[in-house]
Amino acid sequence: MVKQGLITKTNKSGGKKRVIVRLTEKGEKALELSKNKKFLHKVMSSLTEKKKRQLESSLETLRDVAINELASTQKTIIRPSQISKYYREKNLL
Repeated sequence: MVKQGLITKTNKSGGKKRVIVRLTEKGEKALELSKNKKFLHKVMSSLTEKKKRQLESSLETLRDVAINELASTQKTIIRPSQISKYYREKNLL
């Protein structure tokens, strides 16, 4: 986790071997994202399979309309398959 930049470790001086572990800003973001995912999973698990399919279909329709609208107003558009990568690169996830 240190290599990933999620935590820092600091040796504490004294008679005993102690290490202070702290979350970095990136670690705090990752923790918050994890909490949000657990919450979303809990909420989504209340839906039946039929309602999940309906929601997925509705979200796909909204996505497609939004993409078409953006395409008509912007020169550059991010394809749906690249959205997650874009947000990760901008540290928005």
